[in-house]
Amino acid sequence: MNSEIALADEIKTALLAEAIKSATFFSQGITEQQIIVEVERFLVQTSAPDGLRGFYYVAQTLLQLFDTTGSSLQKQLALSDYLITALRVDLQLVLSKAAYDQYINNSWGDNWAKLNPIYLVLFSASGLKSTNEGMLFLDAFIAHIVLNKPVLEDPEIQPSNRTRTEEVCRALRMLQDKRQASFNVLQLADKIVNWRAPEIARALVHFEQNNPLDKDNARYLKILIRFFANDWPKPKLRGQIGPQKNKRQGGGKRVSARPELVASNIMVRPALVLLDEDGVDIHDVEILRTHLAEEIEEDSERESYEQNAIAAIFDKDKQKLGSLNLTRSLRQKNNLNTSSRLLLSAASVRLLKILCENRLHKVEQNEAVMAIYCMFTTGISLTQLVKLNVITDEASLDNGIYFAAGYYYWRFKHRVSAITPVGMPEHFHRSDTWVKTPCSLVLSDYLNAKCIETKTKLFSLPELQLRKRIDKLLQRITEKLKAPYISIDMIESFVSRFTEATDTVDPVVLDFSYQQELFSTRVSRSYVNLSDLERNQMLQKLWCDIAAYSGDDSVSTYFQPAAYALPGLAQTDFAVTEMSRVGSRYVPTDDFCRQFTQQLQTDLFNAKPGATLKLNQIISYHNAYIRYTTWMLGFGCGYRAVCNPLPTLTLHVPALQLLSISDKDDAVFSHSRVVAVADILNQQLSYLRSHLVRLAELLALLSSKLFQQVREVLEMEQQLELMTKKQVEGWFKKIRNSKDLIGPLFYLDETLKARPVDPAWLKAGCGQFKALPVNMGRHWLKTALVTSGVSSELVNFQMGHWQEGQSPLFEHSSMSIMDSVAELAPQIEQLMAQQGWRACQSALL
Repeated sequence: MNSEIALADEIKTALLAEAIKSATFFSQGITEQQIIVEVERFLVQTSAPDGLRGFYYVAQTLLQLFDTTGSSLQKQLALSDYLITALRVDLQLVLSKAAYDQYINNSWGDNWAKLNPIYLVLFSASGLKSTNEGMLFLDAFIAHIVLNKPVLEDPEIQPSNRTRTEEVCRALRMLQDKRQASFNVLQLADKIVNWRAPEIARALVHFEQNNPLDKDNARYLKILIRFFANDWPKPKLRGQIGPQKNKRQGGGKRVSARPELVASNIMVRPALVLLDEDGVDIHDVEILRTHLAEEIEEDSERESYEQNAIAAIFDKDKQKLGSLNLTRSLRQKNNLNTSSRLLLSAASVRLLKILCENRLHKVEQNEAVMAIYCMFTTGISLTQLVKLNVITDEASLDNGIYFAAGYYYWRFKHRVSAITPVGMPEHFHRSDTWVKTPCSLVLSDYLNAKCIETKTKLFSLPELQLRKRIDKLLQRITEKLKAPYISIDMIESFVSRFTEATDTVDPVVLDFSYQQELFSTRVSRSYVNLSDLERNQMLQKLWCDIAAYSGDDSVSTYFQPAAYALPGLAQTDFAVTEMSRVGSRYVPTDDFCRQFTQQLQTDLFNAKPGATLKLNQIISYHNAYIRYTTWMLGFGCGYRAVCNPLPTLTLHVPALQLLSISDKDDAVFSHSRVVAVADILNQQLSYLRSHLVRLAELLALLSSKLFQQVREVLEMEQQLELMTKKQVEGWFKKIRNSKDLIGPLFYLDETLKARPVDPAWLKAGCGQFKALPVNMGRHWLKTALVTSGVSSELVNFQMGHWQEGQSPLFEHSSMSIMDSVAELAPQIEQLMAQQGWRACQSALL
């Protein structure tokens, strides 16, 4: 510990030296003692530990917050410019090796959560959600802690076993963890303007009211609400505690004291007024008894095999079994099939249809039956349904059922995944603010019969009363018909579970149409853009499949949404271009895809070298050829916008039409995937290999330096075959997505140096289209596959959007890679051909 503090002094001395140097540069006339005081105050504000372990990461987090637009943290911490400049300096050159290792140590210190909670939040920020809204949320959180430190440290509001600062920091780390899917600051963004504490508190309260969370997350959310609202209740003091107070209610008749005994003959210990943290008086080791029993019937001693074993709590095998059971449960949940008990049976679907047909028109019961009908057809929870209005004003900001020109629509505000505006938006599909989905004809008739007025609630009953009526109705019907019990949860979740179990349509259509927050679409929804007509057709197909599942063809016509029609227009009169769209803003239109592809091919043709094959012409053509191939790879495989996207041609298996991809991965390659390669892309990658061989031959005569670099790329395939598995893994981790090491996709810059392809270079070479997002090919492929009716399982296989239990490459996966490729490759081939893509042989050959 002493050595750690000594190293911390070295780190602090180096920081002070940089701060003094910066202050001198800024000529601020600050004395050295003033700088020391400010640095010490800064370390206290961030609750830095004595050893300053990992201070590098804390500094980087603070700098990232300071650079975030709208940040108020620098002002709140009252940090001078010279100190911020000092924080930006990497101290590697001025620290000893031991001190620098401590400075960049990425492991938590002991008891940081209790003793250094603010420091721990800043230290672990890389594991928190890092969107712009997430950074503003963290910025407001730290600023509020600093501003309200006296309030948080008030002894009257401290819990018994922790501090309020520790409590709020833990709540933030739990809710903002990147793996936390049930809470996202993006859902609060539209209700927060200035990111001030009262504003955030109100937004969190609104989120709490509209988004049910599990017990732990609900507690963390409540803590953050109290934190931002500065509304801390005083902890409840424990009063006198005796056995009678702790007794379980009921449990049979009590045995009273013997009547012949009087109080004076009984020694009764006084009840404890204050207990220690373990719940006992430190001066007493006896159990308090405030009454005497006439007879005490002791339990017979249990056999050894019946006794509870304390060691079982710490049993490694039992702990491992518990983890396996949890993983198995998760995998089963993510691998539903039509025989699952979580899914309504075919008979239960028919029963619900009969129930709605017989009772929906009865006034005394129609609200309960209508709620069943709405939950079953949309998957909207009862908690959400009771909050919806019936509206006629298109300018209204409410979710609900929208009525216009004789049509009823489910209308929800679209949850935007990416808020960054796209460059050249005229070439991309738009995403409208509101999503409208036609109601079914049955629901429209019901609403017309009730003559619901504007701004009235869809249901007049409160949720609790309506829930009781539904439960009672379902119980009475199922008992009368001796049918399996149907719960509200099974009704609410039917369409989403059926979609996952049968793979009939992509579940993103439910997410977009009815604002369902599905775990299966949390990522994939960011890549799809659908028109109203496409959504409606997918929903129609879904209900046709449900009807086939139930064995009753009339189920589809009774529950499915009405065929799409625009207000004021007959169904056959409207044009598709007039319809609204919703989803990703990065999906290019078909017309622009063809225009963009043609432009790339034109640039490639214009770069064709002359007969003399001069060096500058060869370089120009090679760069154009690499640019064309890289864009084609993005559109054909769904590659993300990364540097050095294809580290080696060894990853391509032309005979099997396979390509291994590692574009967003970790140290154990848990997100690596194999994708199908269309024939034209397969041919293009084969042409790329021939192009590089020819390029090396030409450069051997014109530039030995470039020749050596290209030859190393070509010879790497043979070298990999001679390496061990561990050596290959080490090499691959260095070269994948590298900004320095080159693979087959490299360009030659003006200094005749080979550099790996990167997104900035791709955009710069697109001329008039240089403002385009480089990942638009991935968005186009996802949307094109979904709208073409490709199985969502195959789409997720190609895009890498699978969940725990669905990984197609796992050892016990039942998915056939070759069958998937055989089905996917021709469909991708057709889609790419429609956009004008074709395999281009190198002009250098």
